[in-house]
Amino acid sequence: MRAAVSTSSFMIGVTACVSALVYFFRGLVDPVTAVPVVLGVAVGAFLGSRLAQRVRSSVLTLVLAFVLFVLAVQMILAAAGISVR
Repeated sequence: MRAAVSTSSFMIGVTACVSALVYFFRGLVDPVTAVPVVLGVAVGAFLGSRLAQRVRSSVLTLVLAFVLFVLAVQMILAAAGISVR
C-alpha cells in the first residue's frame, strides 16, 4: 500500500508541477493564491510521509476510503446543484 501511495503521489506531483509551469508562463497563475497552496502542500506531504511510516497500512486504507467517500458525496451533491456549505 505504501509503495503504491508513494508512486501515485510522485506521478501526481510531477504532472501538477508541469501543468503549473504551463499556466504560470501563460500568466494564468495568481501568486497570492498559489504560494500559500504550494507551502501547504509541501508541509502536508512532508508530515504525511512521516506519519505514514508510523501508522499501519490498514489504518491508512480506512482513512483514504473515508476521505474519498466524503469527496464523492460532495461531488455528487454539487452535480445535483445542492450546496454543501
